Amino acid sequence: MNVLILSRDQNPHEFKSYLTEEFPDVNFVAAREEKEAEDFIGKTDVLVVLRMSDSLLARAKNLKWIHCMITGTNYIEELPSFQARKDLILTSTRGIHGPQMSELAILLMIALNRNAHQVEVFQGFWQEKPPK
Repeated sequence: MNVLILSRDQNPHEFKSYLTEEFPDVNFVAAREEKEAEDFIGKTDVLVVLRMSDSLLARAKNLKWIHCMITGTNYIEELPSFQARKDLILTSTRGIHGPQMSELAILLMIALNRNAHQVEVFQGFWQEKPPK
């Protein structure tokens, strides 16, 4: 199986390193730019991506699965090459941030309740005791 990890915003080589350890029988290729992936896209079975062009998708003749590293997949679904291929599976990371968002909401409620914004305002006025 050939997996292409394409991400300009994240470090695809870090993902590749981790995934290669977990799945040694899979051939992973990491790229930051589509140009780096041109030689491999025709052999790619799985594409892990944030964003991609329609021209890249059109060259992915062997592609079976696209995994989007963000929640929204509408930009992929709107690509003409995606619409023309009814055999592609499209998944996303929807739902993985639920616990973290809940924790952030609680943190912000506590911060508001304790007037945490005032701490930042007063920081400029606090003085350390001089050394003895």
